[in-house]
Amino acid sequence: VLSGVMSGSLFGTKVFQDISNHDVGHFIIAINPDIFIHHDELQERLEQIVAMFYAAEPIDPDSRLYLPGELEFITEQKNREIGIPIDTNTVEEPRHLAKERNISCPL
Repeated sequence: VLSGVMSGSLFGTKVFQDISNHDVGHFIIAINPDIFIHHDELQERLEQIVAMFYAAEPIDPDSRLYLPGELEFITEQKNREIGIPIDTNTVEEPRHLAKERNISCPL
């Protein structure tokens, strides 16, 4: 309702009916949790729900569960350590264009 109906974008069965019209809607909200709960209690309750989440059985017993954003956090940490991987075409295309135009390309 918030990111579809109220934002004026497509919603329900109208979404993906016309691939030329994405008509995307977003809803962003900032909430001050201190209005609802003391900071220490919030931290304690968050720790409890995270523990409950990790205690759940994954569908695939050979895999693990990830919290929303956790994979991205892991990838960010890895990229900070070893650098951001770039595929060969992304590197070679500017090199090729620079060579054709006799321009220095430090990639």
